[in-house]
Amino acid sequence: MSAVAEAFDFLSSDISRRCKSGPLLPFNFFYCLPTRENNQNAKSLALLRSFVVASIEERREAVRTFGAAKSNDLLTRFVEAYDSGETNENNDEMLVDCLVSLLFAGFDTTSVTLSYGLFMLGTHPEALNACLEEIDRVGVADMDNLVFLRGTVKEVLRIFPPGFLTNRCTSKQLKLQDGFTIPRDINVIIPIWAIHHNEENFPSPESFRPDRWVEKKNNGEGWVERTSKDEGSIPCGNDDAFFAFSAGARGCPG
Repeated sequence: MSAVAEAFDFLSSDISRRCKSGPLLPFNFFYCLPTRENNQNAKSLALLRSFVVASIEERREAVRTFGAAKSNDLLTRFVEAYDSGETNENNDEMLVDCLVSLLFAGFDTTSVTLSYGLFMLGTHPEALNACLEEIDRVGVADMDNLVFLRGTVKEVLRIFPPGFLTNRCTSKQLKLQDGFTIPRDINVIIPIWAIHHNEENFPSPESFRPDRWVEKKNNGEGWVERTSKDEGSIPCGNDDAFFAFSAGARGCPG
């Protein structure tokens, strides 16, 4: 295994270890503490960032030499947008931050969601059959019309959100509906998993029900996104309480 792969593997395992053993414990939460794990984390992150910086420079040179059409991928698009002045940054720091985030978020979240999705379909044959029927009828090329499949993925993300919590720092004082006030500059932990599994937000929260999000067309052929609030066999999914990839201006692109 290369040094970069080892660094990536350590950082992935390290964040999982910190979350499982207690994310708010001082030696897990504060990366500045002089522990062996924190030192290794800093070294691994520095190595990974240096690899990303080298990749950016290599691609930037290739774009200058051969043009963007030669390598029309995500990294090329990022470099083009950055060098064209579409961003307000005058160094590569933001670009490196974005690409490092995508390395972790794009790899782990996708594999976890696919694994849980296959598990849920394997244990719920009626949902599996509905997905297969829709794919046969619509075709994989027409992703916009794979409505039941989209509802299935959304339900998987509700039950098994890739990130079970997130945080935000308040930029101004915030008054909640119950009258509680959060001061400015406070780090707020948002428990995504708990919100997704709250009975008030999603009745029968442990049940795998893609029909929270989709419903049969009136003619019985195909599916549409569910908009009606009639409860039927289960209430309509609560979009305001669903944020598997966080939400707002700083939400993860997923």
